[in-house]
Amino acid sequence: MGLCQYYLLSVVLLLPALCYSQFTFTSSRATFYGSPDGLGTPAGACGFGAYGKTVNDANVAGVSRLWNNGTGCGACYQVRCNVPEVCTDYGVYVVVTDYGEGDDADFVLSPRAFGRMALADKSEELYTFGVVDVEFLRVPCRFRGYNLKFKVHENSKYPQYLAVSMLYVGGQNDVLAVEMWQEDCKDWVAMRRAFGAVFDISNPPPGAINLRFQVSGSAGLTWVVANNAIPQIWKAGVAYDLLLRVRCNVPDVCTDYGVHVVVTDYGEGDDTDFILSPRAFGRMALVDKSEELYTFGVVDVEFLRVPCRFRGYNVKFKVHENSKYPQYLAVSMLYVGGQNDVQAVEIWQEDCKDWVPMRRAFGAVFDISNPPPGAINLRFQVSGSAGLTWVVANNAIPKFVA
Repeated sequence: MGLCQYYLLSVVLLLPALCYSQFTFTSSRATFYGSPDGLGTPAGACGFGAYGKTVNDANVAGVSRLWNNGTGCGACYQVRCNVPEVCTDYGVYVVVTDYGEGDDADFVLSPRAFGRMALADKSEELYTFGVVDVEFLRVPCRFRGYNLKFKVHENSKYPQYLAVSMLYVGGQNDVLAVEMWQEDCKDWVAMRRAFGAVFDISNPPPGAINLRFQVSGSAGLTWVVANNAIPQIWKAGVAYDLLLRVRCNVPDVCTDYGVHVVVTDYGEGDDTDFILSPRAFGRMALVDKSEELYTFGVVDVEFLRVPCRFRGYNVKFKVHENSKYPQYLAVSMLYVGGQNDVQAVEIWQEDCKDWVPMRRAFGAVFDISNPPPGAINLRFQVSGSAGLTWVVANNAIPKFVA
């Protein structure tokens, strides 16, 4: 098993790999690095930044033979030491955030992670060893609320240079490649692995950005497509989760479930991704804790994109109030079902027997001057799990009246 995996990775993917089994512990050595607070380092080679300092409660590691040219970033391992009467049987779960080598060790742990391999009153004794024999096992990553998480790297410069840092991929999987959809050439274009888990590209396309990730795991090599993974106006340092359920992280105040919200506006402030309505903000709290939650003003949250479910609707729009019959028509997209987004709207022009694009005027409003007379046929370009598709709605608008 280990030998086959070695040849698969080194010959087919040109990524050198350490021979080890996915199902049994492998013997190795571990040490730890100096850190005044015992936490991870924000300067790790994976490019995680501040996230790498505290992720997984700062139980993090630098690796060398498991580095795999940065593919090993974000992988999770169980590591347990072999010092009788000092080490626990369980060891510690760690996340790879950095490259590190020394003393023939596969793991250079944070001080916190190294100490947590010890029995409750033996951590100081374990530190005196400096380097210890260990066993390790690759294990599935489990971070509450996330399936795949990345951020726009701090080095990005809008709009001419985009770098994304892969912070987390669920399960026992690795991201081998990232590609970006280029609408002008109708093709996926590879992003460069700049370093660690950071992929970059110059002159990214305008508008919302579609990405796809090549993931390796127990199912082999697969591509995961994320339409509108990055919004049209993106900012360096902002993290995104690809699967919007929002839940807050205030102990004894917030529910585990949170609240379902619908995006209706643009808003920013206090380094937040969400500016919620007062009702939505309060509904993240336990029944009798909403007033207490309001006092925080700004709270840490986790969010997840979820399918929209409005009873009786698949696609809903309205003729916008600015429309002027018969010379100007604007439609506002109110709702699209599932986990889909409307990218474009076109109108059928009978005189030229063709679909004509409507202009995105602002937000979710599309408009056109001098629409055709009579009942109006529309089609909507929808992006979702099935990729880009067109949905045709004949007689979508009766003989147009604003």
